Amino acid sequence: MIAEKIDYELIKEPIEQKNVKIVHKKTAISKTSYILISVCFLISSVFLLQRYSDIQSLRLEINQLQKQKQELSRIKDDLSVELEGLKNNQEIEKQAEDLLGMSYPKEDQVVYIAVEDTNNTIQFSFIDKIKNALSFFSSLY
Repeated sequence: MIAEKIDYELIKEPIEQKNVKIVHKKTAISKTSYILISVCFLISSVFLLQRYSDIQSLRLEINQLQKQKQELSRIKDDLSVELEGLKNNQEIEKQAEDLLGMSYPKEDQVVYIAVEDTNNTIQFSFIDKIKNALSFFSSLY
């Protein structure tokens, strides 16, 4: 009977040691998985924060460009109003009289010139152009 007890005790000890080793491997695997998950979470958090920073900088740039656009639009409106004032015939006439001393001509200062009808010369030039074009095309063939 003593031999049976010894055998049982020998068999019992290796089984307990195997169970202990398996438990240590499971905790080691779970620790590495926790560390791996934590590192992945940290990397993704840093990436998300960097992207959020980029978005904020783009928003700031958009706001600055919108303000610049509004300012340029205001300047454009001011310049168009000023241009309309400069185009006004009454304003030009007033400046010509005041600054340059100009005035409208009197009846005795106006000279009328008779102009002859130039339709014949226009027809000649049109006919000459047709002749030149025809001679050009005939020289090609």
